[in-house]
This record gives sequence, C-alpha cells and structure tokens, in this order.
Amino acid sequence: MATSMIWDVLKDECSQYEKARKLIEDSKNDPETEPYRSKYEAREIFQDLKTNIQTYLNDSEQSQDSDVKFIVNALEYQLGVNYVETEETSSGEEHFNKVLSALEHDKLNEIGVSIVLSTYNHMGILWSARNDFHKALHYLQEAENLYTRFMHEIGKAPHSIHELFRQEEDRLTEHERQSQFEELHTLTLYYLAQIHGKLDHKDLSAVYCHTTLQRQLETQQYDPVDWATNCATLSQFYLTEENYHQARHCLASASQIFEEALEKHTVQESEEDTNEEDPIPWRKADIARCWTKYCIGLLQASKEYILNDGDDEQDFERREQLLQESEEDCQGASNHGASTSTLTDEANQDKQDKEEVEEEKKSTQSLKLKTVPADPSKCELKFDSLELTALETQVSDKLVKNFPEAREVFLAGQKWILESKEYYVIDGFVTDHISIVQDHSQLFKFLSFFESDTDRRCKMHKRRVDMLQNLLEDLNPQHFLQYCRQLQFEIAEAFSEMVDLKIILTEEQNRITPHAITKINTLVTQSLKTYQMFIDSLKSPDGVMPEVFEEDLVRPTLVAYFCMGRLYSKYIVADITRKLDNVRESLDRYKFVVEYCDKNPDVVDVVKAEYEICQEMVTLLPLKMEQIRATSSPT
Repeated sequence: MATSMIWDVLKDECSQYEKARKLIEDSKNDPETEPYRSKYEAREIFQDLKTNIQTYLNDSEQSQDSDVKFIVNALEYQLGVNYVETEETSSGEEHFNKVLSALEHDKLNEIGVSIVLSTYNHMGILWSARNDFHKALHYLQEAENLYTRFMHEIGKAPHSIHELFRQEEDRLTEHERQSQFEELHTLTLYYLAQIHGKLDHKDLSAVYCHTTLQRQLETQQYDPVDWATNCATLSQFYLTEENYHQARHCLASASQIFEEALEKHTVQESEEDTNEEDPIPWRKADIARCWTKYCIGLLQASKEYILNDGDDEQDFERREQLLQESEEDCQGASNHGASTSTLTDEANQDKQDKEEVEEEKKSTQSLKLKTVPADPSKCELKFDSLELTALETQVSDKLVKNFPEAREVFLAGQKWILESKEYYVIDGFVTDHISIVQDHSQLFKFLSFFESDTDRRCKMHKRRVDMLQNLLEDLNPQHFLQYCRQLQFEIAEAFSEMVDLKIILTEEQNRITPHAITKINTLVTQSLKTYQMFIDSLKSPDGVMPEVFEEDLVRPTLVAYFCMGRLYSKYIVADITRKLDNVRESLDRYKFVVEYCDKNPDVVDVVKAEYEICQEMVTLLPLKMEQIRATSSPT
C-alpha cells in the first residue's frame, strides 16, 4: 500500500498532521484580538504537507491512481474546512470542489468514501450558511445516498480520514472504523433534519431528527442534556400534529435521558467549583415547559373534539383504533426501511459455507445502525431501548372525555408549571415567567370546560384573573407592552367568561337576586375596562387610534371591539335611559368592526365570523332601540 511507502519518506512531515489537529482543538483559547491564530498555523501545516506529498508523487514512480492521492485529498478537505471556519468560504468551497472532482470515480473506495462524505456534509453546511437551502439539501442528500450505496455495495468498514496519517500499527480496528463511519452518517442525518426544517418539510425534519437521536442512543455518543433538550423539542412538532402518543413518547424519553445528566450533575456539583452557568436547572425547566404544553394541547384538543360532535363513545373508540393501526403500520414500515443488515443476516443463516470474505462483510454490516424509514410520513418512531412505562403513565396520551380525566391532565401540567417556575423566576426571566403564568391560566381555562358545576367553573376563571392581574401589575408597559396587551386581553376574556357563567347560574336557580345583578354588572364593567385598556395601548402618545392596525394586532383589536359590543348587552338595568345608552355603546363597537373591515377588505377573512355578526347587529340594534323607546312611552 502506498501509504506505508510515504511514511518511510515523509514520516517527519506527516507527524505534523497531529500537531495541526491539536492547534485546531486549542483554537478556542485564542485571544479575541487574534481569534484564528491557531487555525492559521494549522493551515500552514496542511499546506506544507500537501506540497511535500505532491513533490513526493512527482519525484517518485507513484502514479496519481495510487492510494497516496487520498492523502492529498484528505489534506485538501482539511484546508477547505479551515478556510470555511476562518470565514473565507469561497476559498473553502474551491478546496471542497477539488476534492469532489478528484474523487468523482472513487466515491465507493473504502479509503476515499469518508473524505467524499465529509466533503458533502461541509458543502451542505456552507450552502445553508448562504441561505441556499435547496443547494444545501442537494449535497446532504448526496452524502446520504453515498452512505447507502457504500453499505449496500461494499459493506466493509471504510478508513477514517485521520488514520490515513498513521502508521500501520496505529490504524483503527474494523469496529472502530465502522463506528466512526456511522457517526459521520449520523451527522448527515442531523444536518438533513435542520435543512428540511428550513424548507418547511416538517414531517421529514421530524423523522430525520428522530433517527439522529436514535442512532446517538445506539452508539452511546451523545450529551444527555443536549439529547434530552432536542428530544423534548421534537415532541412539540408532534404536538402541533395532534399526535399525542408520539409527543408523550418523546417527552418521556427526554426525561429519562435527562436523569443521566442529573446523576452526573450531583457528583460534579460536589467536586467542581466553576463560574460557568450551569445548564442543568435551565434545561430541566425547559423540559418541564414542554410537558406543560403537552397537557394544554391535550386538553384543548379534547375540548374541540367534543364541541365538534365527537363526544360519542364510538367516535372515541374509532379514533383510538385508527391511531393503533397507524402505529402498527409504522412499525412495519420502520422495519422495512431499517438497515439492510437484518435482511443480510437472515439471508445468510442457511449459508454456512460462505467464503471468509463474505463472513467478514456480514460481520461488518451487523454494525450498521437505524436509518430513515422507507415511508417516513406515516411512521410513529420509538426509542425502543428506553424503558419509559413509569414516565409515560404520568399523563394520558388519549383525548379526555370527562372532568376526572381532565383533572388528571391538569394536575400533571400544574406540577410541571411549578417545576419550571423554580428556574424561570420573574426577576431575571420576565418574558419566560409571563409565558409560564399564561400557560397556567390556559390549564384552568380548558379544565373549566369539563367541570359541570357552574359555580366551580366560575372560580377557576377567577383563579386565572388573579394570577394574570398580579403579573400585570408588576410589569412596566414601556418595556413589556406586547406582554401587557396579551395579559389585558386574556384577563378581559376571563371576566367575560365569568359574566356568562353567572348568567347561567341565575338561570339554573330560576331566579335572580339583587346580589346576582350587582355581581354580573360588576364583572361586565371589569371586562369592558380591561378590553379598553388593551385598546388604549394602541393609541399614539396624543391619544389617537391608528387608522390601520399592525398585522398581528388586527384580529385581537377587532375581536376586542366585538366582545365589548356583546358585553354592553349583558348589563342588567331597569332604567330606560341606561338601557338605551348600553345598546348605543354596543352599536358603536359593532359599527367600528364593520367600518374598519369595509375600509380594509383584506382583513375580512381574519375576523369573518365576527364581521358577519357585526353586520347583522348594526342592522338590528337600531330597531331594538326603537322598541325600547316604544315600550317606555306612555300610552
């Protein structure tokens, strides 16, 4: 092999390769004034090595088809990485293209495949940084396809890039080579997950992310904190798809792996004293927040399912059956799309007389890990190596049908709310703390839907008002205007819910007392006052409303006007003048919505249902005012 000959001639020069790698590793300690000092030194070493090896080729009888060319292209690749990392991307791209051109016909060579695959990966990163995600996807798919072809057609453990610069006795074992090759492919899948996400290919991004996490588990090559955080983040995709079974599985997996980090953290905490920020409490709180979002999503979906006439028992059973069938189909697809090693092993069971080389090939293939399923869009993917029963049984993955079931989900979510609050305190984490309190409010809101006792439902909304008002009082609108508006709107909404519930309560009791009238009218006033605070926040410093609202404020503003129009009609008064005043106030709010939509027809679809009701009310309320006047006039 030519590499042994080159070691005899250029042993001293090639030993510099490790020095260059050490310089790159230590570059993180370079001073801010010279951030790339070590990498520039490493570049000089790579360039000198490349020049010396090319000189050797020219002076010797070794042809360009020799294995030595792989060493030259390995250095070409390292120079490309170096240039990209020092923000000289065009030069880096040139080196990468030289590699791909020189090894065009040697992609499946066991010495060259890792060089080419690594180059494809870095070209993907390079074009992603340039925001050309389609081109980045092209190179990463080339890397993925190359791995698949090599494992199918060659099947031997390929050389790693770094061992090309080692003497024969220092080279890697077959298992070590295969392990590094699999790690390289895992990086490809990780990058593909990111690129598919950038291209809004959400299903594919989720599957590639899951496969990456699965391979990291299988090889035990992962940081527990990062793995758990990524897995919890993946759960949020499944949550948006209303795939609660898969979302819960990801969250339980995240919690399980995070326990490893907690165990290590307990040991290190007593041994180390560092000023670096500890990521453990932060990530623990983030995972708890993801669990909370899961509980909110499950309660919300259950409510919507019931409201859409899905409360029939057979409908629930049919939905669960479909989910089960989907999971079984997925397992079949996942098995079909898994690595070819399983098929190869089975095919070789009855071929004991295979030649030794075939046995070696089979042994190497048995190292192959999980790959992307054949039909990823239909799969529910699992981390089968994890025992998650205790974690998954903390909360249901099925839509709830009644208050006891909803309460179990609520209590689980509330537990994670308290856990996340331990880290995200308002002093230092204002916006995060606000979001957590809002989540707590949402838990109460959706739980109240399943409560049959009207008075208890009203108390749940009162809890919402109390926690949100306390938070609003602590915020400075000048610094947190957006969040103040969110809180104002939600508080007004909660007061409005209480108005409706108090009216229902009087109907249930079949009587209305002066106390009940006072309570209803007070709640109406509080809701109107808070909606008005929200609307006033939109005004300029001199008190003028904008003629056109910002895009993200159009719907909440028009809905606020709509709700105020509705609330004025809830006042219970005997005085005719006040009745007429309230109807007039309602009419003014409905008119505002209609006139704004007529002036800005592009927003009609944003508030279509409210707009249509407002149109009707603008026609009906003047008639109602005439009726009130007529009934109050003396005969």
